[in-house]
Amino acid sequence: MDATCPFVKKIHRIVEEESKKGKHIIIIGDANPPEVHGIKGWSKTEVTIIKTEEEAQRFELSHNADICIVSQTTFNYNKFKYLVEIISEKSYDIFVVNTICNATKERQSEARAIA
Repeated sequence: MDATCPFVKKIHRIVEEESKKGKHIIIIGDANPPEVHGIKGWSKTEVTIIKTEEEAQRFELSHNADICIVSQTTFNYNKFKYLVEIISEKSYDIFVVNTICNATKERQSEARAIA
């Protein structure tokens, strides 16, 4: 029985399909959790995992590179948007899919409102 979360399975499908098109995959998130290792395993092309602003700024490929960006489902939504902005400024052909779980985004928004 496959007990993989449907949100995570969606990321697996996206990464598999986009990497088959030759796109470099960027996973925004923490490299250590099993979720990210599993996502990485579905790629047919090279994968870069980016968690910090510094990593996003250092990221570099040839300027005509096609890139697909996804996120760890539990990553901070605002940080995800910020890191995507940094990468977008580098003039790559980028396909971005916000794969942060809706429940995670809602909890983060509620925590911010309470604070």
